[in-house]
Formats: sequence, C-alpha cells, structure tokens
Amino acid sequence: MHFGRWYPTMVTLASGKVFVASGVTKLIKPAYTDGRSQFDSGRNVVETETFDPATKTWTVNHSSAAGSDPTLADGSQQSLPLFARLHLLPDGKVYYDAAGQTFNPDGQAYDEANWVHAKVYDPATQAWSDLAADNPFGLPLVDGLPLGFRGSGFDVMLPLVPDANGNYTKARVLNGGGVVGPTPGSYLGDNSTTINTIDTTGGHDTLTSASGPTLLNKRWYGSAVVLPDGEVFVTNGADRDEVDAPGSGSPVLQTELVNPDAGTVTAGPSLPDDHGRTYHNSAVLLPDGRVLIGGHAPIATGYAFQNDTAHQALGFSSAESDSTFQIYSPPYLSDGPRPVIDAIDHRASNGGQLDIETHQAGQVTKVVLVRDPSMTHLTDGDQRTVEVPIASRDGDELHVRLPNSSILPTGPYMAFIETPGTSGRPVPSVSRPVTVVPDPDKVEASLVPAAPLPRIPAHAASPAKSTPASAAPFTLHAARAAAASPTAPARREWPLVGALGAVLAVVVVRRRLLRR
Repeated sequence: MHFGRWYPTMVTLASGKVFVASGVTKLIKPAYTDGRSQFDSGRNVVETETFDPATKTWTVNHSSAAGSDPTLADGSQQSLPLFARLHLLPDGKVYYDAAGQTFNPDGQAYDEANWVHAKVYDPATQAWSDLAADNPFGLPLVDGLPLGFRGSGFDVMLPLVPDANGNYTKARVLNGGGVVGPTPGSYLGDNSTTINTIDTTGGHDTLTSASGPTLLNKRWYGSAVVLPDGEVFVTNGADRDEVDAPGSGSPVLQTELVNPDAGTVTAGPSLPDDHGRTYHNSAVLLPDGRVLIGGHAPIATGYAFQNDTAHQALGFSSAESDSTFQIYSPPYLSDGPRPVIDAIDHRASNGGQLDIETHQAGQVTKVVLVRDPSMTHLTDGDQRTVEVPIASRDGDELHVRLPNSSILPTGPYMAFIETPGTSGRPVPSVSRPVTVVPDPDKVEASLVPAAPLPRIPAHAASPAKSTPASAAPFTLHAARAAAASPTAPARREWPLVGALGAVLAVVVVRRRLLRR
C-alpha cells in the first residue's frame, strides 16, 4: 500500500477489487514529515486505496469532488475510526455504519466528531457522501437516541433478501453493545441494538435507523455471527471497556440469540467460568452450521504489566491469554432432521445458474450463501449472507439463479439449503463450498476464465460432521487447542521451536562440510 495502516478495514468490491480505508500509520501520532498534508498529523489515515488482484497493484483513490471538509484534499478522502464498520451495499457502494474501534490510547483523532455520520463511498466516482438518517439530527440511533457513533460493538449485515420481483434493494445492518460515542466513549458496556436499513432503490441511498431488541447483558466487545436461519448469535465481551482500563471489566459469559425480525432476544448457554473472553475474542460460523468461539488476548493490566490479582479476588477478566475454543450448537440442530445436499456445482458465476441435488428438493424453502468468514477485532468487511431465489425444481434438483456481484461478490461461500423443522423454523443443511466467479460475459477480453469444474457429489467432499438432531439445543462443547493452554499461549512456544530448528540446521550443515 502507499500508506502504512494499523487497524484498517478492507472490503471486496463488485469489481473484485479490494477497497481499504482508515487505519493509522503511527498510533502515537507525530507530525508527519513524509510529504503528506499538514492536516494528516493527529488523525487516522484519510486517504483510501484500491487493490487490483489482476495486476497486483495498489492505487490511491482520487475524486473530482471536493472533500467534505477543508482538511480533506478531495472527495475520496474520509476520516474514519480504526476498524471502521464497512459493508458493500446492493448498489455496489460501500456503507459506513457510524461505528468502529474506540478507544485508542494516545491515538485519538482531532476530527473524530465526524465519525457520528453514516456515509457511503461510490467506487464509480471514488467519492464519499454523508447519509442522513430519518430524524431531525440525521444521525443513526444509539440507545434510542440520535447519537450516531457506537464504539467497539458488533456490527453485522443481516441476510440480503430479494423482493417479489427478485431485486435486492435493501440492506439491513444490526449493530449493538460496545460503548456510546467516540473516545473515550461511555466506558460501561451498552446493551442496546440498532437496525439501520439502507434503501438503494433507484440509485439513491436512503437511511432509516430504528432501535432493535435490547440485549440481556451490557456487553462491550461482543462478537456476533449471522446464522443461516437469519438469527444472530452474540457471545464474548466484558461489562466495561477494557481498552479504556485494561483488566477492569468482568467477562460476559452468557450467550444470546437475537431474532431481528421478531424483535426478541433469547438467553443461550454460558461460557465456562474459566474461559471469559473479553478483548481480542472471535466467533465464526462453521460449515456444519455450528459456531467456533475463541480468543482472549488482553492488554497488560492498567497498561503496566500482566496482573491476575483482580481476576482471582474479584472475578475480573483474566490477565492471561486463552488459546482454547468452544463450539456452540444452535437450536436448529435439535429441531428435526436436517436436509442433505447430495451434490452441488463447485463453481458458479454471477448471473449464472447454480444446480443443487437433494432428496428433499420438494421441501426446501430457502437456499442461502454465506461468505467464508475473515474476522478480526469484531470486523469482517466481506461478511454477508444472501438468500438466493429458487428458479425451478426438477425432481431431486434445485436450480438457483445467482445475483450480480454487487449482491454476491466473487469469492468463497458456504451454500446451505433449508427445510422447515419440527417447530416450523428453518433447519439448515451442512453447507457445501461454492466459489462464485465473475460473469463470463463481463470478463475483460484479456482474461481467460477458468474451465468449469465438475459437480461435487456428497461422498467426495469432507465437510464438518453434522451434529445429530437429537443433540441438546444451545450446547457448548469445549475444544482445547493443540499444544497450548490458557496460561501458555501457543505463540510463546514458537521462539523456542525456531531456535531448536536453527541449531539443528547448523549442526547438519556443519557435519556435511566436515565430510567433504
């Protein structure tokens, strides 16, 4: 890249190129002397860049439009928080959900008041514009008020669903927890959620901001996973901001299941008492529909040194990293038999057809494609779940038409089919991998599209095993990471392994030289 970036956000665009924004070159910000604008000292990187995988080059974006304030050289520049919560909209624009990481010790931005505005970036014009919400202040809701910015909370795009005409014109983003406002934020964890709906009809984006269901726990730095059935699983985090004051929070052990459509939150199982996961935690969807939970790598207690006294005496978060994992089993795993994908196309193109073989073809109500996760610090710029309409059925075969690359950017996905469970709620299959490739009619003449691969039968693949339908709902299974422990993370062992390997290599080379 042309600019060093610590904690940026990346988004795959409809073109297949990758957009990057924000980050900071130096956390403790000096006055930059490398030729950049005098205004760039004291804030995050405002320049945006685009990576072209075909040419393997980075390009700094530029726009003919003016910047939104005098400190920005042109419309392609924008002041955003670290790990800005960005999502690709159905019209191909990039949406900023007025949320990101906070607080950043000695690394605040003098212009962070601008972070309270939702915004969109148009790759066609390479320009940003503010997106006013539907209230007198024009700001997204937080805690039911038009406050704009939510810091260090979860932020996920809900399933993209076509309308009656098969068009995707709305994106809904659920954010929640965290703290209220930019640095230093409210310190105490928040339990509100917000659903921001962006309507892209007619190429003119409009934003409607509404309060979502209230969480059962005040939760700073919680991880959220959109499940194939559309519900959102929330886990991890602390009740206080542990970047404001490392080691001062108590871990939130209870998990929650949010139903954005019904407006409900259901209590899930709790993590083990000795596996509280506060800062640097994660949760990702597995191919079999379960969720892998991990992480916990806290900052040194009080920014001084690792001290576990408060953890042992008062139940605060542990000062030691945790390299173990748990696996969460959602309720749909015990809601009757799961459908099975017998065979599926290994690869399909935007605008093309995806064929799926299943003995439950007549009962399938939905086909869902979930982008392979790539999460860090609660953020995944490519996170999306897309419901694709079933065009036709032919015996044991489903024919699905894939939408364009603004809806379904090229890349790897998990394909699920769903049938009604005993409760009437959807039950997903174990997923099968599908790679979405560009529409061959839109591929540049200089590029030669790869030949289509054969369909993969069920016995040829090796997805994670399905949890039996008889398994108890909300089951958490402990899964210890190999050769690691909560008090001795695996990464601490690598220097020793590397040193031993180096010594062994020297001995071998020396012996060979002596033999000559």
